Parts: sequence; structure tokens; C-alpha cells
Amino acid sequence: MSMTAVMNNNNDLNKTVAGMNELTINSPVKSKQKEDALTKEIKKLIDTSKKKLSSLDSQRILSVLDDAILKIEIATLFPYIIENLDRYSIMLGSNLCSLLKEYDIVSGLFTKSLSNLRKLTQSYRIGSSKRKLTEDEEYKEIEIKEAKENYQKYSNQLSDIIKSSLRLFRSNPSALNTIRTERNERSSECTTMIEYMNYLNEEMFGRLVTTPEEEKDQQRTTIQVMAREKKALSLIRKLDEELAVTTKEKEDMIQEKNDVIRSLKSGIQTLEQGSDLMNRKLLADAQKIESVELKNSHSRTATLQQDLIQMKQNYQNTINKHKESEFALRKRKYKIETEAENWIQNYDNDMTERQDEIDELSTIYKDEKSQLEELETRFSILAKEYNEIQEQKRIALEKREKAERELRMMVKAATILQSFWRAYKCRKMLKAKQKKGKKGKGGNGKKKKR
Repeated sequence: MSMTAVMNNNNDLNKTVAGMNELTINSPVKSKQKEDALTKEIKKLIDTSKKKLSSLDSQRILSVLDDAILKIEIATLFPYIIENLDRYSIMLGSNLCSLLKEYDIVSGLFTKSLSNLRKLTQSYRIGSSKRKLTEDEEYKEIEIKEAKENYQKYSNQLSDIIKSSLRLFRSNPSALNTIRTERNERSSECTTMIEYMNYLNEEMFGRLVTTPEEEKDQQRTTIQVMAREKKALSLIRKLDEELAVTTKEKEDMIQEKNDVIRSLKSGIQTLEQGSDLMNRKLLADAQKIESVELKNSHSRTATLQQDLIQMKQNYQNTINKHKESEFALRKRKYKIETEAENWIQNYDNDMTERQDEIDELSTIYKDEKSQLEELETRFSILAKEYNEIQEQKRIALEKREKAERELRMMVKAATILQSFWRAYKCRKMLKAKQKKGKKGKGGNGKKKKR
């Protein structure tokens, strides 16, 4: 069975389980208990959390899927790493940082070439569909061909850069673990793709650990569930008919209520007309009261103006009184400002001393950083030497295995030749014995004749 068939079977099983759980709400207690037992059995068949892979091929399949998911997780975080490259530069290393910068440049060129190719193909299609062929068509075909070549070139470069970057991430586990924690910085499309890959991994695991007997049991249970679902559908049809009858009764009742509402609305309209007449009378009375209040307000404004003149005089007297207190406060303010300037000067002196200390510490930090870079270069040289030694060991092992295979083939060939030689010798001896026997019989016959 293919993966799509397995996924469809699992989806059908999940749908039937969900439908069965919904039907148990309206069913009796006994049927509910039976269906609960059936759902437990289906869940037990579908559950693969406690199962393990036995064959090596299935383990290899899942390891390939896990490796692909890990690579996708790392590759989808490249844009975020490039945006925060200063933050991760020490942890990633110089080689990986240079590769990521190159990835940023090549990805920009790749997107430009792709957009250019799409524009050219679209314009070529539109022009060829709306008008006849012209002399510019050959030029456009050449442009499209060059755009395709550029697109292929940048896509190959991008794939090579991604492969080498992933290889360096594999050799740097601390950077790999740190980058994988930034899963929230990934785009929504990438997260959905990774979720689909994880779902595929789970479905593949479930398919690989499922034995043929368990698959037959699942089919048997699905057949039982389908039979129960047919019964449930007949019950649903009956309930739909009853629902249609009840809805018709409710619609009739609603129609009666609507008639009552219409009569009430007509009564409300008559009340609104009466209220409009009353509002007009009230507005006329309010206008009369407003004219009376305006006359009273003129007399009040005259009295208030007199009060305002008196308050201005009092205000001038208070200003003269407070000038002396203001002069004393100005002296106090000048004294406080001079003290503040002295404090600021002391603070500046203290900060200059602190800045000198910071400069000394920065020089020490630069020296230690240069030492760290020297150690990192030494470590990279040692890593290259270690890789070369491992490669030499691998080549020697392959030569040893090749020699052993050749030796086994030679031994096998020698044994075959020996067996053929022994068979030949045996046949030769048997032929010689047969010839001797025939000669002896001939001699005895001649003697008897004499």
C-alpha cells in the first residue's frame, strides 16, 4: 500500500471514531457501552506509541525523514540568522558566517533571476497570443534562454551553499542546538511545512510498525464501524424528518408572533405621532422661558463686571506684595544653581576616571580576543589534520576489505578448480578401469576357442 492510501485509511478511521462518539450521545446506555469498547479497540489498534521498529530498512527510512526535517529546520532559519549575524558570529565561526553572507547574496540574485524569468515568459506568452510572430521573437527567446541559464546557475550555487552550511552546522552541535531553539522566528509557511513533515514521519512510523495481522484487524473494525454508521444514518434520517415537522410547527408559531408584532408596531406609530405633538408644545414653552432667562442674564452680567473690576484691583495689590518674596527666592535659586554646577563638575571628573578604567579594560579585552582568534585558527588546522587522518584510515580500510574480498574470490576459485580437477581424475581412472576389464574378457574367450 502507498502512503496516500495509508493516510486515507487513517483519516477514515478517525472520522468513523468521531462520528461514533457523536452518536453515543443520543443512544441508549447499553449501545453506548458497546461503542465505547469498540472505540477503545480502534484506538488500541491505531496507537503506535509503545511499538518499536524491528527491521533495519524501516529504521533507515525514519532516519532519512528525521535528517530531512532537521535540515529543513536549519535552512528555514537562515534569514533570521543573517539578520542577527553579529549576535551569532562567535558561536558559528568564520567559515559558516562567510557561507551565510554568500547565501544572502546568492538568494537575492536567485529571486531576481526568478522574477525576471517569470516576467519574460509572461510577456512572451501574452505577445504570442495577441499578435502574430515578429522579428523580436527570436531576441525574446534568447533573453528567456539566458534568464533560464542564470536561474539554473544561481539555484545550483544556492543548493551547494546550503549543503555546505548544513555540513558545518552538523560539525558544530552547540550552534545547531542554539539555532533550533529559535523556532518562533520561522515564517508561517515554513512552520506548516515542518508540521506536515512531522505528520508524515508519524504516519510512516505507524505504517512501518503495523503488521499485516493488525492491518486486517483494523479493516475488520472499520467494517464494523461502517455497519454501525449505516444504522446511525438511518436514525439520523428519521430524526431529520421529525425535525422538519417540528420546524414547520415553529414557523407557523413564528408567523402568528409576527402578526402580533405588526399590530404592536401600528400602535407604536400612533403613539409616536402623539408624542411629536407634545414635543412641539414643549419646545414652544421652552422658547418663552429662554427669552425670560436672557433678560435676567443681562442684569447679572452688569453685576459681574463690577465684581471683576474690584478683583483686578485686589490682584494688583497682591502682585506688589509678592515682589519682595520673589527677589529673595531668586537669590536662593542662584545659590542652588551654583551648588549644582559644582556637583556636576565633580561628577564629570569622576566619570573621566571611570572612562580611563574602561579604556584599559577594552585594551585587555582586545588582546584576549586576538589570542582567542589564534587558538581558533590552530583548532581549525588540527580539525583539518584530523579529517585527513580519518580519510586515510577509511581508504586503508577499503583497501583491506577489497584485498579480503579478492582473497575470498581466489580461494573460492581454487576450491572450484580443485573440485573440477578431482572429478576429472576420477572420470579418467574410471575410464582406465573399464578399458582393462574389456581386455581381460577378450583374452579368456580366445583361450577357450583353442
